[in-house]
Amino acid sequence: MASAATAAAWASIETLNGTGYRIDTILASGGFTKNPVFLREHADATGCRIVLPEEPEAVLLGAAILGAVAGGAYATVQDGMAAMTRAGRVIEPDPSSRAFHDRKHAVFLRMTDDQLAYRALMEA
Repeated sequence: MASAATAAAWASIETLNGTGYRIDTILASGGFTKNPVFLREHADATGCRIVLPEEPEAVLLGAAILGAVAGGAYATVQDGMAAMTRAGRVIEPDPSSRAFHDRKHAVFLRMTDDQLAYRALMEA
Protein backbone atom coordinates (compact mmCIF):
# COMPACT_ATOMS: atom_id res chain seq x y z
CA MET A 1 0.00 0.00 0.00
CA ALA A 2 1.25 3.43 -0.81
CA SER A 3 -0.35 5.09 2.18
CA ALA A 4 -2.99 5.03 4.86
CA ALA A 5 -5.24 6.85 2.39
CA THR A 6 -4.88 3.96 -0.06
CA ALA A 7 -5.71 1.47 2.69
CA ALA A 8 -8.76 3.52 3.69
CA ALA A 9 -9.96 3.76 0.08
CA TRP A 10 -9.53 0.03 -0.37
CA ALA A 11 -11.35 -0.72 2.90
CA SER A 12 -14.25 1.53 1.94
CA ILE A 13 -14.59 0.00 -1.52
CA GLU A 14 -14.26 -3.53 -0.11
CA THR A 15 -16.96 -2.83 2.49
CA LEU A 16 -19.38 -1.34 -0.05
CA ASN A 17 -18.77 -4.09 -2.59
CA GLY A 18 -19.34 -6.64 0.19
CA THR A 19 -22.85 -5.23 0.68
CA GLY A 20 -23.87 -5.51 -2.95
CA TYR A 21 -22.30 -2.50 -4.66
CA ARG A 22 -19.94 -3.02 -7.62
CA ILE A 23 -17.55 -0.09 -7.38
CA ASP A 24 -15.00 -0.28 -10.18
CA THR A 25 -14.30 3.40 -10.91
CA ILE A 26 -12.95 6.27 -8.83
CA LEU A 27 -13.55 9.83 -10.03
CA ALA A 28 -10.63 11.83 -8.71
CA SER A 29 -10.09 15.57 -8.31
CA GLY A 30 -7.92 17.85 -6.23
CA GLY A 31 -4.23 18.07 -5.50
CA PHE A 32 -3.42 14.37 -5.38
CA THR A 33 -4.36 14.03 -9.05
CA LYS A 34 -1.03 15.70 -9.82
CA ASN A 35 0.87 12.78 -8.25
CA PRO A 36 1.19 9.94 -10.79
CA VAL A 37 2.63 7.48 -8.24
CA PHE A 38 -0.28 8.06 -5.85
CA LEU A 39 -2.79 7.59 -8.68
CA ARG A 40 -1.08 4.43 -9.98
CA GLU A 41 -0.99 2.88 -6.49
CA HIS A 42 -4.66 3.68 -5.89
CA ALA A 43 -5.66 2.11 -9.21
CA ASP A 44 -3.55 -0.99 -8.61
CA ALA A 45 -4.40 -1.44 -4.92
CA THR A 46 -8.15 -0.93 -5.29
CA GLY A 47 -8.46 -2.63 -8.68
CA CYS A 48 -10.51 0.37 -9.84
CA ARG A 49 -9.97 2.55 -12.88
CA ILE A 50 -9.33 6.16 -11.95
CA VAL A 51 -10.93 8.86 -14.08
CA LEU A 52 -9.37 12.30 -13.94
CA PRO A 53 -11.26 15.44 -14.92
CA GLU A 54 -10.40 17.08 -18.22
CA GLU A 55 -10.01 20.34 -16.31
CA PRO A 56 -6.95 19.97 -14.03
CA GLU A 57 -8.31 22.57 -11.60
CA ALA A 58 -11.57 20.72 -10.93
CA VAL A 59 -12.10 22.42 -7.58
CA LEU A 60 -12.07 25.83 -9.28
CA LEU A 61 -14.40 24.47 -11.95
CA GLY A 62 -16.77 23.41 -9.17
CA ALA A 63 -16.80 26.98 -7.89
CA ALA A 64 -17.50 28.22 -11.43
CA ILE A 65 -20.39 25.77 -11.74
CA LEU A 66 -21.89 27.05 -8.49
CA GLY A 67 -21.45 30.62 -9.72
CA ALA A 68 -23.12 29.78 -13.03
CA VAL A 69 -26.09 28.29 -11.19
CA ALA A 70 -26.28 31.27 -8.82
CA GLY A 71 -26.14 33.60 -11.83
CA GLY A 72 -28.97 31.79 -13.56
CA ALA A 73 -26.98 30.27 -16.42
CA TYR A 74 -28.14 26.79 -15.29
CA ALA A 75 -31.21 25.81 -13.31
CA THR A 76 -29.49 23.24 -11.10
CA VAL A 77 -26.00 22.21 -10.05
CA GLN A 78 -26.54 18.95 -11.93
CA ASP A 79 -27.32 20.90 -15.13
CA GLY A 80 -24.19 23.00 -14.66
CA MET A 81 -22.07 19.91 -14.04
CA ALA A 82 -23.44 18.17 -17.13
CA ALA A 83 -22.66 21.20 -19.29
CA MET A 84 -19.30 22.22 -17.84
CA THR A 85 -17.44 19.00 -16.92
CA ARG A 86 -15.81 16.24 -18.95
CA ALA A 87 -13.78 13.16 -18.14
CA GLY A 88 -10.12 13.31 -19.03
CA ARG A 89 -7.39 10.71 -18.71
CA VAL A 90 -8.25 7.24 -17.36
CA ILE A 91 -5.78 5.17 -15.35
CA GLU A 92 -6.52 1.45 -15.52
CA PRO A 93 -5.31 -0.89 -12.77
CA ASP A 94 -2.43 -3.19 -13.66
CA PRO A 95 -3.75 -6.77 -13.22
CA SER A 96 -0.21 -8.11 -12.86
CA SER A 97 0.11 -6.27 -9.52
CA ARG A 98 -3.07 -7.82 -8.03
CA ALA A 99 -1.37 -10.62 -6.07
CA PHE A 100 1.16 -8.19 -4.56
CA HIS A 101 -1.55 -5.77 -3.42
CA ASP A 102 -3.70 -8.61 -2.07
CA ARG A 103 -0.74 -9.70 0.10
CA LYS A 104 -0.14 -6.11 1.24
CA HIS A 105 -3.82 -5.80 2.11
CA ALA A 106 -3.68 -9.02 4.15
CA VAL A 107 -0.73 -7.53 6.07
CA PHE A 108 -2.71 -4.33 6.67
CA LEU A 109 -5.71 -6.29 7.98
CA ARG A 110 -3.47 -8.37 10.26
CA MET A 111 -1.77 -5.24 11.61
CA THR A 112 -5.19 -3.69 12.29
CA ASP A 113 -6.30 -6.80 14.21
CA ASP A 114 -3.00 -6.85 16.13
CA GLN A 115 -3.35 -3.15 17.04
CA LEU A 116 -6.85 -3.76 18.40
CA ALA A 117 -5.55 -6.69 20.47
CA TYR A 118 -2.68 -4.56 21.84
CA ARG A 119 -5.13 -1.80 22.74
CA ALA A 120 -7.33 -4.28 24.58
CA LEU A 121 -4.31 -5.56 26.53
CA MET A 122 -3.34 -2.05 27.56
CA GLU A 123 -6.88 -1.14 28.61
CA ALA A 124 -7.21 -4.23 30.83
